[in-house]
Amino acid sequence: EGWQGRRLVLTKSDLFLAHPGDEYVAEKIPLHEILAVKRFDGTMDVGFEVPDSAEVFAFLIQTMDGGYTFGRDYCFRISTEELCNEWISMIDQLSKSSATIVGYQRKVEEWKLWARTLILSYTWQAVVSVIIAINFAINLAQSSAMPESGSGIAEFFFSLDVIFTAVFTVELMLNLFGNWFWPFFRDGWCIFDLIVVLISLVALSTPNLPGITQLRLIRVLRVLRLFGRLSSFRQILNALISSIVPVLNAFLILGIVTAIYAILAVQFYGARSPVLFGDFARSFFTMFQVCTGDGWAQDIARVLFYPDTFDFGVAVFFSSFVVLVGWT
Repeated sequence: EGWQGRRLVLTKSDLFLAHPGDEYVAEKIPLHEILAVKRFDGTMDVGFEVPDSAEVFAFLIQTMDGGYTFGRDYCFRISTEELCNEWISMIDQLSKSSATIVGYQRKVEEWKLWARTLILSYTWQAVVSVIIAINFAINLAQSSAMPESGSGIAEFFFSLDVIFTAVFTVELMLNLFGNWFWPFFRDGWCIFDLIVVLISLVALSTPNLPGITQLRLIRVLRVLRLFGRLSSFRQILNALISSIVPVLNAFLILGIVTAIYAILAVQFYGARSPVLFGDFARSFFTMFQVCTGDGWAQDIARVLFYPDTFDFGVAVFFSSFVVLVGWT
């Protein structure tokens, strides 16, 4: 068939081929798959007969089997010997550089796979869960002992906190490395781990920072990471999260009913008991107390009765509210 015209575009990672006058890529050769690029010497088989090899300035590209090009060989003819040598030099340098970069990337992916396999293993999850539980138990002991600042016990608890923070930091770095980038930041538990560890590191590195004492309390939240580690806990938490919207709807209805009764109570009983029903805010809080069942009959309803008289209206009002908000 003879030589066919092609446009070549060389980048740091690929050699693109296109037909003359065409804006679309017809084929590409990944540079890291190039085994060799050398000058055409006339004895190589290019698929057709070359009349006079002495006048041909061309080079041959050999690619690896099983790659993007399936081991195909490419022969390109250039107008001058100088351009031919320049193309050979550029492709050879970029192919070696690309092979080094791709090799490094593959090595990184292998280590990332190892990290993901490790942190998802049952043994790793169990060990981290035990460490979290031990850390929580030490926090309980520290809160119970309440050691004085500068004492030996306080220094002991501080040293344990440093050790646990270091362990959790290493665990976080492995998780971050193995799941970089979106797989990590799309996971709410991973973000929670990141926040807790960062706050712990800030608390340790800047002990004189204003408010650092309150900031250290975030360490107690480490125990919540057990919900993300243990599948049984995670199922319970996911079920609770799924029920948030329906429960909020129920709370909204409860709030509306309570507000209606609070408005009525201001009108009916504001004069009798200004402390309990003098305005809407007082009345709403009083009706909320009735919702909880905390002494509503003895401390709220019965005090509205006239002396030695049973007020049927008061009884119906509060009883109907308790039935609506407490029994339904």
